[in-house]
Amino acid sequence: MALRLVQVSLPLEALSKAKEVLWPEDIFYLYTLKTNESFGLISIVVKGEKVEEVLDLLSSHFAMYEQFRVWVLPVEARLPALGEDKKEKGFWQRVLGRLSRDELYIDVFKASRLNLVYVLMVILATLVAVVGIFRNEVAVIIGAMVIAPFLGPNMGLALGSVLGDLKLIKKSGITLLLGLFLTLGLSLVLGYFLEVPFTPALVSRLQVSSVDVLLGLSAGIAGTLAFSSEIPSVVVGVMVAVALLPPLVVAGLLLGQGLFREAGKALLLFLINMDCINLAAISTFFLQGLKPRTWWEENKAKKSTYLAFSIWLVSLLILIWWLGKW
Repeated sequence: MALRLVQVSLPLEALSKAKEVLWPEDIFYLYTLKTNESFGLISIVVKGEKVEEVLDLLSSHFAMYEQFRVWVLPVEARLPALGEDKKEKGFWQRVLGRLSRDELYIDVFKASRLNLVYVLMVILATLVAVVGIFRNEVAVIIGAMVIAPFLGPNMGLALGSVLGDLKLIKKSGITLLLGLFLTLGLSLVLGYFLEVPFTPALVSRLQVSSVDVLLGLSAGIAGTLAFSSEIPSVVVGVMVAVALLPPLVVAGLLLGQGLFREAGKALLLFLINMDCINLAAISTFFLQGLKPRTWWEENKAKKSTYLAFSIWLVSLLILIWWLGKW
């Protein structure tokens, strides 16, 4: 059972009201502390799935205070040990459950940052993928997918769409586009200067079929669950990378060789996978009940969700139609 420690900083005059507001909630522990003559601190321990409800409750009652602050920390252990709830959710309910909105937002926001580490990881992943394709070594290609940092920005696009957060959409979009263009550009340069062998690893990225739609959708769902359910995202990130990195690298290599028709096939595979990942991620976040805190933000988020879903769906149908014409 995942637990969270929620700490709330409030003016002293609001502490008693906060205890009254929080006490009916399903909490395991509540403690108040007077930090100085003006402020106090409330610490509570709740189940992970209750955090969003508690934060919404606190925000609705105390957001008007300038000193209002909330921190959410994971509880790694407890003594004495806390017994398991007899009504604990089953396996699939635990997997399909999610973190609170605020925890999830912070995780995705951090994973969507554009910095030097992100750029270096993209470059390294591209170089390793090129080596793997040249040598036809699956293990090397998998290694490239492990270090490719494409999971975070894709999840940022989907989460921003579901929450109607244009700032997150813009931030994630810029990060993702830079990474993808960097991969394509570096592969193109290498393809221009090197003789590209048509290994099975390369040829397999030129064979586009309807099965690839299933791969992209699966990658999108897996990536979303990785972030929202605390599944190790490094492992699941490989699945997102397998749908994006190899076909994009192959497209760049073949463009560098001047083989535009073959490069177009690899690029088509990449675009189909990209569409499927975002379509599945938006759908998964939506089905998990993710929505903004206030009703006016919720109306905006619904429009954003439907618009993003429609754009990705229409573009996917166009690509599938184009695949049939190829």
